Amino acid sequence: NALKGLNAIQARQLISQTRIYVAPRLLLVEGADCALDAAAFRALGFSLCFNDDAENLNIHDYDLATYKPVPDWLNARYWAHPERWKP
Repeated sequence: NALKGLNAIQARQLISQTRIYVAPRLLLVEGADCALDAAAFRALGFSLCFNDDAENLNIHDYDLATYKPVPDWLNARYWAHPERWKP
C-alpha cells in the first residue's frame, strides 16, 4: 500500500530511496491503481515474479545480490596479463 495514491515520479523516488538506503531486497505488489507499469518496474531493476490477470495483480522483486552478475570477461585472466608481472 506504500505506492497507493502516489504519482509515477513519487513512486519511483520512494522505490529508489528504499532500495538504496533501506532494503537491498524488495517485493512489491502492483495493483490496478498503481501509477507505475511493468516497464517502469523493469527500468528500476525489478523482475516480474507473479502475474494474475484475473485480479489485475503483478508482483515484482528486486535483489541487489542477483541484479547484475559479474560478467566472465571482467577478471584478471582476460585483461591483466599475469604472465607479465614478476612476483
